[in-house]
Amino acid sequence: VLYINNSWEWSGGYGMYLEWAGEGKAPIPAEDGWDTYSDYVSQFVINEKAKGFFYDHVKHVVSRTNTVTGKPYRDDPAIFSWQISNEPRAFSSKEQDNKEAFAEWITASAKLIRSLDPNHMISTGSEGYYGCEWAMDLCEKIHAIDEISYINCHVWPYNWKWMRGDAMREDLQKSCENTEEYIN
Repeated sequence: VLYINNSWEWSGGYGMYLEWAGEGKAPIPAEDGWDTYSDYVSQFVINEKAKGFFYDHVKHVVSRTNTVTGKPYRDDPAIFSWQISNEPRAFSSKEQDNKEAFAEWITASAKLIRSLDPNHMISTGSEGYYGCEWAMDLCEKIHAIDEISYINCHVWPYNWKWMRGDAMREDLQKSCENTEEYIN
């Protein structure tokens, strides 16, 4: 599974495209704070220049030929699927709801990938419900796009406050007990 973009700073992604588009230096969440980071990267799905750089990257990567096998990536069985982004998000805020622009970007990206490669599956790379900012309608919308082949979901129990690091055993036991109640 080859992912083509990233919401997070550790591999460039949204922030790097915004830097190239002239939006200033991308903040680092651990240094500049979460709010500063999310406010900055929220611009990605509404910045035409940044998205243009991304689309150029998609064209370059998906149209590439494997230098080892000599096969174009679109025909290469070593590729399982294309992932639009690792954990893509709209990064909406109280001031700006980016969900519609996010869905439009996911749609355009999926259509572009499909136009270049009719043979491989495509996924959004979304975290699912949480990655769609707790909007199940958005999650369903982006995964109902014809070009999207499957849904994946990343699970972060600590980040999402499902478990506490200092009480993992207790929280896991409680979770298992609750699950048994639902099953029975």
